Amino acid sequence: TINSKFTTVKNDIITKHSMFETDKKVVGPIWTGPLFDSDLVAQMSKNAKNYDKDVINLLKIFDEESRVNIVGFHDLHKISETTKTKIPKTEDVIIKLKKLGYQASQTHFSGHAVKTNAELKEIIRLFF
Repeated sequence: TINSKFTTVKNDIITKHSMFETDKKVVGPIWTGPLFDSDLVAQMSKNAKNYDKDVINLLKIFDEESRVNIVGFHDLHKISETTKTKIPKTEDVIIKLKKLGYQASQTHFSGHAVKTNAELKEIIRLFF
């Protein structure tokens, strides 16, 4: 029947594109590979020695971020807004998290976001 053929094709597409179905909604595609290519970032940094300072700084952020193999980030502005407290400096948060043994880096897309394996409740306990 048409419905069974559609279901088979739909399931094949979902599987092929790392999508999944829940409560009659299709979610995805889901990225399951590494988010960064550290070797590529290293090569770009090596080739950028004579580039603009902003490009070199961005590549440094890419390099740091590529070492924190975690999906997601914590937005310090949002946390500050939610907890009704002063926002700490991003650099201070990263330094303290690293001293405590967590992985941590700034994100390339926001100066107020931290990529880390520390849980949100730990960040709130430490800084807010």
